[in-house]
Amino acid sequence: MADQLRSLKGRFLFSINDVPEIREIFSGFDIEEVSLSYSTNSKGSTQARELVIGN
Repeated sequence: MADQLRSLKGRFLFSINDVPEIREIFSGFDIEEVSLSYSTNSKGSTQARELVIGN
C-alpha cells in the first residue's frame, strides 16, 4: 500500500493503528499521532492512538 501511495498523483489522507511497523512502512509521509477513545458498549471505552497519514 505504501508503494502505491508513493506513486499516487493525487492527494490522500487515512488513519491506521499506531504500531512501530506502520511508522516504519510509512516513513517519509506526513504522519500525525491522534489520541482517541474506542467505545463498543455501555461498559466504557478504551484509550487508543492512531496515525493520520497523508501526502
